[in-house]
Amino acid sequence: MARKIYSLNEQGQALLKTLVDPLSEFYIDAVIDLEEKMEDGDMPEFEGTIFDSEHFDEIKGEWK
Repeated sequence: MARKIYSLNEQGQALLKTLVDPLSEFYIDAVIDLEEKMEDGDMPEFEGTIFDSEHFDEIKGEWK
């Protein structure tokens, strides 16, 4: 089964930067966690803040 791939866009990154310092070691982990939740069809959230589809871009192509 093919799986869609998502990337946190500029709006999503701006929102995440209000929640975690982009220079911290936790920032990239938060980005990966949010993208994986979106790809799995789960509600992407970080520290109680919900990220909607407007915060992600769908990447062309799919995982197989």
